[in-house]
Amino acid sequence: MVQAKDAGRAPQERQSDQAFDVFSRAIKQCELAPGDIVSEPQLEQDYGFGRVPIRLAMDRLIQLKLVKPIHRKGFEIAPITLSDVKNSFQLRLMVEPPAVRLAAGRVDIAALRRAADDAGREVKAGDKAAEALVIEANRRLHMLIMNACGNEKVATLVGQILSDIDRVYYFGLVRNADVKIMQDDHSLMIDALESGDGVKAERLARKHIENGYSIVMDTIINSSNLSRTTVQALDSLSAPAVKRARVSAKSGVLDI
Repeated sequence: MVQAKDAGRAPQERQSDQAFDVFSRAIKQCELAPGDIVSEPQLEQDYGFGRVPIRLAMDRLIQLKLVKPIHRKGFEIAPITLSDVKNSFQLRLMVEPPAVRLAAGRVDIAALRRAADDAGREVKAGDKAAEALVIEANRRLHMLIMNACGNEKVATLVGQILSDIDRVYYFGLVRNADVKIMQDDHSLMIDALESGDGVKAERLARKHIENGYSIVMDTIINSSNLSRTTVQALDSLSAPAVKRARVSAKSGVLDI
């Protein structure tokens, strides 16, 4: 009897899993834009899922704080805020560079160089497939290093941080001309890892994260595509606070 009940529920559960995967990817890649409000009928029409799978998927996304329910309207896609970006990069700066040092002499250099080549490809405006390949290659490069550091918990934590940051990359980072600085950082870091110089690799990793923070903040603050909610969050800052955010972005300072 339990089996029959489970069999009856399985299709709905599978559809809710599929809906969750699709919506998670759409949020991560900013197809569902930060700060946008979407209704169930809109999601039904755009993605082809029924009401029940959508609601089950949205319940999971609410728990992950990727969406927020809005009474009688639907769901608000989590905005990208300056404080969230800074917190993610601060945590990354505390955890990743020491792990890079530990990976010296352990990591697959050939695999790193392949990932760096893929992450360094030029992305033309509107080429979503190429954008996804570059961002995934960047993640692959960093996770190759983290997985070689010898600490699974650190690797898992950095993977979670990179997932949070990926959404900012899809927001427009890969089309920022200054992203070439981050790509050059990859080459220098790989050279240090290949030579077995963990101390130098750690220093370069720290500089790489600071450069990334600077470029990400610059992209967000100066973007003409900022969502309504994110713009409100920025406008709520005092003039001195906005100035400090711009200076912090320019200098890459993370106050650690």
